[in-house]
Amino acid sequence: MRRKNRESGYILVGVLLAVTILAVVGTSLVTLSTSSVKTSSAERDNQAVYYIAEAGLNHLANEFEQAVEEIYEKDHVKTEADFYSEIDKFNDLPVEYNIFEKVNDDKPKALLDIEKIDGETGLYKMTSTGYIGDEKRSVTQEVQVEWRDKYDEVESESPITPIINTPPFAVFTSGQFTMSNGTIIGDIGTISEEANAIDISSGGPTLNGKIYVPNGNEQIVSQAHYLNFEIDEIDSRYKIPELPPFPDYPTNLKKYPDNDLIINWNDKSKHKLNLTEDIEINRLYIPGGFEDFTINVNGQDRIIVVNKLESMGSINVTGDGKLTIMIKSEMKFGSGEVNTEKNVKNLDIFYAGTAEPNFGGNMKIFGNLYSKTANLTIAGSSGIQGNILSGGSNIIITGGSKNIAQMFFAPNAHVEFSGGGNLKGKVIAKNFTISGGGTVDFTAPDIDDDLFNPDLPDDSEGGSSDGSSGKGSEIIETGAKPSIFKKKVREEIN
Repeated sequence: MRRKNRESGYILVGVLLAVTILAVVGTSLVTLSTSSVKTSSAERDNQAVYYIAEAGLNHLANEFEQAVEEIYEKDHVKTEADFYSEIDKFNDLPVEYNIFEKVNDDKPKALLDIEKIDGETGLYKMTSTGYIGDEKRSVTQEVQVEWRDKYDEVESESPITPIINTPPFAVFTSGQFTMSNGTIIGDIGTISEEANAIDISSGGPTLNGKIYVPNGNEQIVSQAHYLNFEIDEIDSRYKIPELPPFPDYPTNLKKYPDNDLIINWNDKSKHKLNLTEDIEINRLYIPGGFEDFTINVNGQDRIIVVNKLESMGSINVTGDGKLTIMIKSEMKFGSGEVNTEKNVKNLDIFYAGTAEPNFGGNMKIFGNLYSKTANLTIAGSSGIQGNILSGGSNIIITGGSKNIAQMFFAPNAHVEFSGGGNLKGKVIAKNFTISGGGTVDFTAPDIDDDLFNPDLPDDSEGGSSDGSSGKGSEIIETGAKPSIFKKKVREEIN
């Protein structure tokens, strides 16, 4: 009996020991679980507060960038000093970002701050500190703001010279751009939002530049798999400008005595046209190979209105003034040079005829050309050194033709470069195609004249009342905007 009681006692002790062990283990597990939950929650809040700080920083950066651009656009901000002074005075940036949902009854927020590090170089430091309860983390980012000149001073032929302000692209279109071969040195851009509006999907093209499209939408660009041209967002302010108005022809001009001026080898009295006033000629003809015909403007700006111009030879323009040739119905050029002194600023040609002009052989024109509605084909070894404006619908540059222009402006046309045709300057067109050995090189053209001036003097005498050319300076907007460079986001240890 005593032995049975002793065994029962052992069992009771064992049971109590087991219960004690289970209680201790259970308590430990509960403690560990609770601690793990608290640790996990703390880690979660710590990570979340970082993202809150980062979101606040992005919000501050966007607000700062928008503020900088708005300051730049203000009318009274004209210089770099004005610009940075206005930024320093600006104090309307947000100081708190709190659009977040509650976390365990705590309202997350990010406190924001921006400070100037170096006003002369436009260096600023943005800080965002995120909070959830007692948790907080801070991130910082430096931003560099660079001024871009809002205005350029350009030389103009008269104070009323219209300015055509265009973006800095080698080719700029409102419609389709197709490049199957050829070379473009410089950026290209389009304002078309159509899919595949820029097509570089075949051949072996060379593009030394970037592609700019609306919103940076890569669907607008179709490029071959082996190409990797960089695509960027075009400035939404860029538009295809309108052609300047084609001038009205002066009336009641003095008629040339014989009505027609036909140059021949033997009659030396007609080898030089000495202009003391503006005149009108029905037909002006220079035979092939003839190099001695000279038009002297005698230090004035003079106008010749011609019904038909057929220059198979060369035309010399002298006299330290500007010659404007206005052609009504027919224009033909052969293998000579027009404006042999090669001063582009001294010659403007306006063509109002509907028939396509004839540019033959080895013709070279050193002057600006404005074709009102006619299409243009410039081929062979011919070429124009000067600005080219056209209201036509089709322009072809081919066959080794070499042209130098600040601006090849045909906003209503399909412009095609092929077969070795090339341009040193920029093209603005509705549609553009380049193939074969065509080249557009957007480098500084060798032209001293920045802009084409389609205006004529208000009176038939030409020039200003004092007999000068009326040249002056004009301030134009560049269409630029400030550059903002963001450096790497860094965490600041609190």
